[in-house]
Amino acid sequence: MKISGISAPLYFNGKNDYYYKKEMEDKSSTTLKLAIGTAVAAAGLLAVYYITRGKKIPKNEPTKQKTENNPVTDNIQEPIIKIKEINGIIEKTAKEILDKINPQIAEAINKYKLKTQNFSERLITILNNGKVKAEYKGKKDGKIAKQIVYFNPDGSIRRTITNFSNGNKIVKNLFIKDDKMFTKKMFINKEGKLTKTQNISMDLAINEGIPSGYISDIEIHENGKLSHKRTSQLSLDMKPERSTSDGKTVIYGYSSRKPGEVIAHAYMTDDNKYILKFLNNKQFEKEFDDLESIYKWARGNFVSTNR
Repeated sequence: MKISGISAPLYFNGKNDYYYKKEMEDKSSTTLKLAIGTAVAAAGLLAVYYITRGKKIPKNEPTKQKTENNPVTDNIQEPIIKIKEINGIIEKTAKEILDKINPQIAEAINKYKLKTQNFSERLITILNNGKVKAEYKGKKDGKIAKQIVYFNPDGSIRRTITNFSNGNKIVKNLFIKDDKMFTKKMFINKEGKLTKTQNISMDLAINEGIPSGYISDIEIHENGKLSHKRTSQLSLDMKPERSTSDGKTVIYGYSSRKPGEVIAHAYMTDDNKYILKFLNNKQFEKEFDDLESIYKWARGNFVSTNR
């Protein structure tokens, strides 16, 4: 299951929370996809749903085999996908190693989101059981000393380790269990002490037996205690719809002209009204009785993902 990075300019409790802002500030996209720091496993969850709960695989179906009378299957070959060079990064991997990497992992490495300005070299190693390790060496005097990414044989990311020049480290593990995707992010200081963990789970939202989106739960623990908790609802194409933290709810608004970009937030008040704020106009603030009133007033400048 492919996993890749996601982000959004949103805050816990509808305010500029320091810790959440720090998680977000290095993200480049304006559309949230969970604050995981890697991005794409949702499609994998959807695939798992249809495989395990959807169409059943026919039993005793004869396996197609190559025969002289079946030239189509005889000519089928696994696609060849080559590892692409990265501009500005020196490739330290031997050509014979690059040629042995399977297409799924090769494609995943090519699509891996990397801030190339932070790195100078790449070294790829084939491990046991078909797994692959990609190491990206940081630039001299840069903030990052090295980033290591472990890929499963199917191209999904199993773990990332980011070593910073100041001795701190972030370890991120990703796995699927019971049709849910889990991410555990551990922040370790230069003394080797665990200072903070971020746990994320993502599950399919099912409406009348049909997947309608995703539900993400994020918990941040500091010094062994829960400091922040957040639940988000996302559409099937990973657009944020609403999030709730400590009883405070935020609705995400899009423009009909830019359907993939969050342009405004509607903050639910204690008396179930909404305060509308636009990202490009920090001074604007307007109260509405309900969401329909906002949609009508905005005339396409505040729409939900399903409108």
